[in-house]
Amino acid sequence: MSANDGEQLGDSFQGFAPSGSTLCPGCDYNLRGLPLEYNCPECGLAYDRETMVWIGKPNRQYYFVLLSSASFLLLYAFLVINGRGYIGWRGMLITMIFAIGSVLAALKLVRQRYKRPILAIAPDVVIHSIDGDTRRAHIKWNRIHEIEHGVKRHGLATYQFTITYFHLKSIYITPFADSNHERYELLAIVEDYRRKRLGLEPREK
Repeated sequence: MSANDGEQLGDSFQGFAPSGSTLCPGCDYNLRGLPLEYNCPECGLAYDRETMVWIGKPNRQYYFVLLSSASFLLLYAFLVINGRGYIGWRGMLITMIFAIGSVLAALKLVRQRYKRPILAIAPDVVIHSIDGDTRRAHIKWNRIHEIEHGVKRHGLATYQFTITYFHLKSIYITPFADSNHERYELLAIVEDYRRKRLGLEPREK
């Protein structure tokens, strides 16, 4: 569909489901007012009526680090002011560690506010980025090996919902859904879209 066709039909882009975002998932260009099926004028990403974008939730671990570090600093300051705190080199070292932890956690939260993780499905690719990372992986549909609910480990964390692609890298979708039921639904949407794009048989339901 060309831009003129879209304008003649009166169609204009209002936002991707389920996020409601009007920004291109490939480059953050604002697509508002463009046809429902078109290419991003900035990066050329093709999108259509079935393109979907999920915006991830901020990592709550950073809130815990910030709160615990700030609480310790306030408690330590209170003890020092009242003559009960130890201000020697050990006290200074501990204070510096918690102060650095607070600053790093605060910076990470600020960065996440503006660069939250993204998962998107578009006609040609799956797009994915992690917390605070401006780089976005564009994975062609024929590079997707499997979409599964099996348990996988990544560092100290365990993930039950993954999209595995070329070189056996994985997209962990936990940040994009709050419950296991929502994660099952998300993976079902991605799998149905993948089968449609590759001309495969529909998934058994």
